[in-house]
Amino acid sequence: SIGNSLDLSPVEFLNYFNQDDYTKIIGLYIENLRSINQGRQFMKAVKDCNLNRKPVILWRAGYGEATKKAILSHTGGLAGNNEMWKAVGKQTGSCIVSNSNELAALASAFNLTRLPETRSVGVIGIGGGSTIEAIDILEKYNLKIPNLTEKTVQKMQRFVPDVNTNVTNPIDLGGSGIQPHTYYRTILALDKDPNISSIMFIKDPERFGGFQDLLEEIGFKGTNLNRDFIRYVSKAKGVSTKPMYCVMLKINEGF
Repeated sequence: SIGNSLDLSPVEFLNYFNQDDYTKIIGLYIENLRSINQGRQFMKAVKDCNLNRKPVILWRAGYGEATKKAILSHTGGLAGNNEMWKAVGKQTGSCIVSNSNELAALASAFNLTRLPETRSVGVIGIGGGSTIEAIDILEKYNLKIPNLTEKTVQKMQRFVPDVNTNVTNPIDLGGSGIQPHTYYRTILALDKDPNISSIMFIKDPERFGGFQDLLEEIGFKGTNLNRDFIRYVSKAKGVSTKPMYCVMLKINEGF
């Protein structure tokens, strides 16, 4: 956030951070651009940063009419319309967020793993609902859900049952996904697939918790599915060549 930009503009800050060796991610709160010329310079600067593999996260304010009036009195500039800023994000490859929490979450995600080479995502989940919801959101942001190679599908068919499961992208492991090592083997299979650049897996700790109680009732005491899941995912991360993202549906007590 740089106030009303009396002396330095967002463009100058972007160009500086693009050249700074210590800067890996750029987050920018922006209310408006002062002129058409500055807008063109801004578009170029943002695109240059993204092409330099320094992701730019734009927190754009001014969605409501009251906010736009406040921005006019604050900086003396117009906030612009929502469609224009969506176009900025699409044309420059930057991420548009609407609040500080989204900016912090995205910056953390970029910081914790390397950037994928393309927009192609492999999705793993337990149950159709969560995977369908995931790909809806991914496609909304112009990410791709490509088909897996036949070799990958055949590899997964060796350890994923063919009842109530799906080994095409998105992958639904069904009941077999309760076993942490099945997640591990699935991640490794996607890691070898040339059609996939990043891997997203969906985790529901409470679903594991129910099976945990069942295992103890039938004599498998000392087994901790959530702990084993973390261990197997950490093991997969150590050998995977592609960035991995875990989506937690819920956090239950003790996880």
